[in-house]
Amino acid sequence: MKAEKELQSHYQGGLEVKIRLQNDELVKSLSGWLIESSLPSRWHFYSLIIKAKAEQGGAIILCERRPNDAWMATLMSKWRTALCTAALSIVHTFVNQLATPMIPDWEQISSELVPLAAKGDWIRSIDEALVVCSSCNHYMLSNWESVRNVAECPVCKSDVFKFLPAVIAPAAKEAILRGLLMEIAVAKAIVRVGGVLFKRDLGQLGEHYVSLQFQHPVSPVELDVIGDLQDTLLFVECKDSKPSEILAINELELTASKVGRLMKQLGDFALSQYKKPARLLFVTTGQLHKDLQRSDLKRGELSDVPCYVVDQSQLTRICDYLIEVSTS
Repeated sequence: MKAEKELQSHYQGGLEVKIRLQNDELVKSLSGWLIESSLPSRWHFYSLIIKAKAEQGGAIILCERRPNDAWMATLMSKWRTALCTAALSIVHTFVNQLATPMIPDWEQISSELVPLAAKGDWIRSIDEALVVCSSCNHYMLSNWESVRNVAECPVCKSDVFKFLPAVIAPAAKEAILRGLLMEIAVAKAIVRVGGVLFKRDLGQLGEHYVSLQFQHPVSPVELDVIGDLQDTLLFVECKDSKPSEILAINELELTASKVGRLMKQLGDFALSQYKKPARLLFVTTGQLHKDLQRSDLKRGELSDVPCYVVDQSQLTRICDYLIEVSTS
């Protein structure tokens, strides 16, 4: 009995965290930023930079105008000799970010994020910003307001580069580390295209719509998001993996089996009101295995529920893809 109460208390504590994070304005802001643009680099930036910084710590360095590699190498060599530690650390971190593959739109990403960081959104500025002359390498470390207003080098009048260190807000970081950020983003996309989320009312705790758990005779069934979109019931499973990670057939089979068990229990809980065709949507930041054919998945080769996959190549148009799945 004691163990059962402890388990129930732990489960309720987990629900409180999920509800808090799904309703957090900064978490919703980050999820909205990810789904609102067709810019491919946003999801790559999330997977390779934002998520990595959330897991490992450290600042993200934003720079709206990208210096060339040779200039930065010369600058860092000079500053190492002169022991310009703080300024060197900022540029060195920026250079390491540029070495990250698959993110070609650094300037555009930075242009989007600098205003957000400056006002303290899901990404926020920290410490001192850096402005460096492109010619004589004169530099200044100061707050972003001061750095932003520097139009040219005060020494030689050449143009300048500006670097802004920023970090992920605590709530957004927690949502990433708990594996909820992607679920919240997909849920937001479903609502964006006119869908309705299946929510569980937990009384004083409020409603929650991510990581939904349902009882089953064999074992509890958990699905990340359930959405009612047009004439289709969408069961969504999210996998926030590394971009290089391959989605294998066994993962899809396990998820399809889970959905199948849930479909058989529809009469036992509130989902029974939804008498609509069902679709399983597997959303991943990884890649679909080369042997997995999308056409086979759609025909329901894994289960009675047709399965659709949105991988990294399609995440940039997740809203459009949701509509395609619901009307197929």
